[in-house]
Amino acid sequence: MCRVADLSKALRYLQESGLTILACHAQAKQLLYKIDFKLPVALILGGEGVGIAVKHLRLATHHICIPMQGPIGSFNVSVAAGIMLYEVFRKRFA
Repeated sequence: MCRVADLSKALRYLQESGLTILACHAQAKQLLYKIDFKLPVALILGGEGVGIAVKHLRLATHHICIPMQGPIGSFNVSVAAGIMLYEVFRKRFA
């Protein structure tokens, strides 16, 4: 996790360095279970209410979602981060 002054510039740098940029949001169609998390990845998670800025969504290599059932529209960003990081860990070390 890191804080940068210009996220767009940082995302382009990460892509040029060989990382796959994954944007996790509720409108995405691809399930997180379909991603090869053994590759170097950077995760973009939007804040509650505002989500991920369109300019950052355009830079993402893949748009992924966490499957949900029932009346839940989306997860709190900290919960989504925990689920995503656990999936990365599970795929890399399990």
